[in-house]
Amino acid sequence: ASASTPSLADDSDSDDDDDGPAPQPSAGGLAATAPPKKDEGVGAIYVFSTVTLSPLPVRIVKLHASPVTALAYNAVHNCAISCDGKGVIELWNGSILAGGATGGGDGEGAGDEFASIGSSPVAARNGIDFQSKFSTSLYDLMKKKTFAVALAVSPTGTNFALYGADRKIRILDYATCNTVVTYDERPKVYDKMVQKRADKLARGESVDPSGIDAIEYGKRAATEREMDDTVIMSGGTETENVLMRDSGSQLLSLQFDPTGRYILIPTILGIKVINLRTNKCI
Repeated sequence: ASASTPSLADDSDSDDDDDGPAPQPSAGGLAATAPPKKDEGVGAIYVFSTVTLSPLPVRIVKLHASPVTALAYNAVHNCAISCDGKGVIELWNGSILAGGATGGGDGEGAGDEFASIGSSPVAARNGIDFQSKFSTSLYDLMKKKTFAVALAVSPTGTNFALYGADRKIRILDYATCNTVVTYDERPKVYDKMVQKRADKLARGESVDPSGIDAIEYGKRAATEREMDDTVIMSGGTETENVLMRDSGSQLLSLQFDPTGRYILIPTILGIKVINLRTNKCI
């Protein structure tokens, strides 16, 4: 790996740390809502109207049994993508029916115009090109016993990216929901890179002057390890070991550029800008 070439993940690597941290437990609740019962409301997504600004949700989408850790909207295809602490990835319709009622909601989607929100996506309305989730990569996070802590959709609506708690970035094709490429950002990738650079220096060989030295890398690696115990790597959800009030409300994020050709990823070396066509850093 080098600063100019992102590290592509090797699916054949069977190290224990490939599976990433354990998924979040289903117990708990949403920070923004105080449910009347212990587990009621966990994993629910509340949709509000920006027109009426009513405090009552026009629709409550109940597709997840665990706290939602990442959520993004594909405006091109009117489809929302949500992920939870168990590694479940759901796609659901976000379009409003034309000609429906204009009244407010009662928390369960009152008003016919909002009835379609949260329903299963279809090809004609949401641009998907698969019949079953089993033919997609939507179960990959569950298989690896990890979950998404950040999610981004390209402005063109053709791709979306997942930043996993296992520190792997997966780029998926939206229509088929199959993984296009995976970038490996685990600490051990950079450990090897820094060690190779140190070995070259010890032998008196020339090295890339833009590379990071061992001392600076050690400081950054320590910071990365501290992040594992905060909500940054839990998708903003609280657990028994990670409390929002103790670690603040910072969240990790990744982003596509306006053209959808590049993706910006936070790494231990800084922000990487990767060309998705060539898989090269610029």
